[in-house]
Amino acid sequence: MHFFYLDEAGCTGADLNAVEQPIFVLGGVSVRDEGWVRTTEAFERVVSDYFQPEAVPPDF
Repeated sequence: MHFFYLDEAGCTGADLNAVEQPIFVLGGVSVRDEGWVRTTEAFERVVSDYFQPEAVPPDF
């Protein structure tokens, strides 16, 4: 089994020809269920290395 996360940015989708929104970006991650804990721990290390402990947004 795999976990998938997809996220888009750059376009509301309401008008694909809108000049104000010329770029559409789609990114994603696929993680095997066996690697989920290890991936989560690695991600948490990256976040804690990037932010000062008190600067991590509470809902991040």
